[in-house]
Amino acid sequence: MAAPANPASTAAELKHHFTTSNACCVIAPESLQDHVLEAADGLGIREVIVTEDLESAMIHPEFRTRSQAQSHNWSDFDNADKARKRIACLNSTSGTTGLPKLAARSHYSLVMEHVAIEEATDSSLRERRLLCTPFFHAFTSPLGVIGALRTGVETYVMRRFDARRFIDCVKQHQITEAAMVPPMIAQFLAMDPASRQPLKNLRRVWVGGAPLDGTTQTRAASMFANEVNISQVWGMTEGGWMTTFETAERDFSGSVGRLLGHFDGLRIVNVDHDAASNYGLHSTSSSSQMRYGEIWVRGPSNMLGYLNNPEATAATMTSDGWLRTGDVGGCAPDGRIFLVDRLKELIKVRGWQVAPAEVEAVLLAHEKIVDAGVIGVYNKAELTELPLAYVVLRQGCRMCQEEVKDHLFESLAKHKIRDIQVKFVDTIPKSISGKILRKVLREWAAEEKENEY
Repeated sequence: MAAPANPASTAAELKHHFTTSNACCVIAPESLQDHVLEAADGLGIREVIVTEDLESAMIHPEFRTRSQAQSHNWSDFDNADKARKRIACLNSTSGTTGLPKLAARSHYSLVMEHVAIEEATDSSLRERRLLCTPFFHAFTSPLGVIGALRTGVETYVMRRFDARRFIDCVKQHQITEAAMVPPMIAQFLAMDPASRQPLKNLRRVWVGGAPLDGTTQTRAASMFANEVNISQVWGMTEGGWMTTFETAERDFSGSVGRLLGHFDGLRIVNVDHDAASNYGLHSTSSSSQMRYGEIWVRGPSNMLGYLNNPEATAATMTSDGWLRTGDVGGCAPDGRIFLVDRLKELIKVRGWQVAPAEVEAVLLAHEKIVDAGVIGVYNKAELTELPLAYVVLRQGCRMCQEEVKDHLFESLAKHKIRDIQVKFVDTIPKSISGKILRKVLREWAAEEKENEY
């Protein structure tokens, strides 16, 4: 089985990954050789294979021909029951609740996930796909690993993302579809329109890793082909892709799509009947018809559980197979799903639930603001959390704290952001997939020791 790791991990993080996965063999690029050897030291790993290309990978030269490979004693997955139960890969979680855990997914889980993705894709179109997001991530792996093998779609891979190199690749290889995370969209939007002209060749763009608000989605559409489908993807390590839009759909509402067809169903749990006023998705006409709560899903692509961690598995999955996603959102009557925030990231302001993503979306709608991150900071004097917004201004622009607040008051209920504090910074810390690193923002707030607000 495979246990892909983030190449940006520290040696200590890799050691934890190797130990938790019981790794017996490690394959790594030459540039990470010292890093990997340090992490593997003392763990009894039998082989560390260092390679920069396929030609230098000599671990099993007898597999170089198909006939030789067929003579090897491969596992047989014709048995459906075995395919459902046998672990095929171990994917590392983000570790937001402690050290990363390993989500065990079966061969059947991975194949069923991609079958559902295929069903949402127009197979009559001959596509050329460009991937530059990491393959260890649950967003990219179905497109780059299973997808390329099952469908034979012409797939090009960049070792790492570079905006100008990406544009050159689109032009050179006549790329028609790509997978991106929101920070990549932001980089392209900031470029001179003439320099990004080749992006007009893209007629399908998957966006995952973090939600993309409807306003940015609409702006991004102008960069691509006239009938471009910017399909948001919602998923998680523990269940793979859960939602997206079909090829023919063009939806710029900020929805992450509809539940993929292989899922048994979706539940909105612990519904707050006042959620429309508490969370509110003001940019959608469907918000008044939606119920909000934690979203649960059940289907064949859900993980078997966390490796050697039954307590964590029980906290995440019910005994009858429902996966507690930890995402707060709602489902419109037409099946579109709208995410509000992560359950544990909601800010409780004097008893009211405030979603950081909602405040961030309003901030990003201002022409002078290019990025923002919002957290809750506990105020000892008032015995409540109060929101704190870190804001990045567009180059050459100026704003004061009161201007930002006035902008927020135009769109949000005052009880949510009446006492919000605004701090201007150069950048918002984010993960490789584009998620805001709120833990880092909280560390910033703690260092500043500003508890009076």
